Amino acid sequence: MADSTPGPTSHTFFSQRLRLHYVDWGNAAKAPLLLIHGDKDNAYHDAQKLFSALRRLERPVQLATYGGMGHVIYEWTRPNAVDAAQRIVDFVRTHLGPPTAGTITPN
Repeated sequence: MADSTPGPTSHTFFSQRLRLHYVDWGNAAKAPLLLIHGDKDNAYHDAQKLFSALRRLERPVQLATYGGMGHVIYEWTRPNAVDAAQRIVDFVRTHLGPPTAGTITPN
């Protein structure tokens, strides 16, 4: 039996003079994205542009910004790093559900 899953389609669009490319795998649910950035990260402005572009495309996206923080989370203040980690856990649980028995093997 042949696989009826459609192949990916390539798309390009422009936002704020930035050419953006993405591949759509046909996910009708529009996979959500969580962006976490410190505002001192050199890539922060690119994250803002990506966030704005995805919002215009009506994609589910969240941007968590941490003031005064740079690129590397383990160099952040402890409260900000803990908050970012909790956001990631909450995001995964919201979109994938809680872990099921046997999915995590402790060392």
